[in-house]
Amino acid sequence: MQIDEIAEYVWLYSKEIEFGEIEVWDENLFTSKWAKGKPIERAWKDAGAGWYWFLVNMNYDELHAVAKPSSLPDKGCNIGLLSHDNKEVFGASLLCANESGVTVIYNGHEANVTSRIRAHFALNNNSTGALGIKHYPLSSKKWIVRYFSSPCFTNISESDKSRIELLMNSYSGRCAVESAWRVKNGWPVLCKE
Repeated sequence: MQIDEIAEYVWLYSKEIEFGEIEVWDENLFTSKWAKGKPIERAWKDAGAGWYWFLVNMNYDELHAVAKPSSLPDKGCNIGLLSHDNKEVFGASLLCANESGVTVIYNGHEANVTSRIRAHFALNNNSTGALGIKHYPLSSKKWIVRYFSSPCFTNISESDKSRIELLMNSYSGRCAVESAWRVKNGWPVLCKE
């Protein structure tokens, strides 16, 4: 498999979790307590290194109109400002397309992908940069997180699996696949680098 094929494979076979569409955020979202008893529990618990994407049913104008909440930690993402800045830099043609009313707003990779997803949701400190979704009054929106890690492999030869695992467990390998995905699909509007 070439790098672009790997990027497509991890996107197609990623686990998808819908959240939001509720009155207020669930503080336990993306924790072990939250996953307990759900069909995804095993895959969530066993996930290690991998890639992830956040999607929301908002367009770029709606994202730009989002005000920065006062509770957002220092390293949290200013959704309104960053979406405006990146739209100015990239233009609509280089950003991820809004497909079926849902926009990929962020993607990344991490050595512990589910822990990083939790950090992007909760962001309870000033020590790491993350989206800080729970600080925004956007719980009524439809959100989706997709992630790919070892439990997600399916329908693949052993040699291709080994190649992807090598990339997945390497910082530079994860960066390469993340970049290949962005080349094909566009720049997620809330990504800084």
